[in-house]
Amino acid sequence: MDRKRAELHIRFTEKAAVEPQTLMRMVARNAKRGAQFTPQGLLKYPLTAARPDEILLEIRELLADLAPEPPNA
Repeated sequence: MDRKRAELHIRFTEKAAVEPQTLMRMVARNAKRGAQFTPQGLLKYPLTAARPDEILLEIRELLADLAPEPPNA
């Protein structure tokens, strides 16, 4: 994971525990803001926050959105 100015870059491998449908829905919802998922497995996600604490919160929320649902016990 890297941040390039106002954009977060997350590289996914084939073994990533992220559902492809979840990832594609998130990209589609944010495409007008510039979200992209490249064929090389790189998510480019635009950040809206400016302050460091807000950036970290935004990244945490993004990762929570991408996390797999816990299995029902």
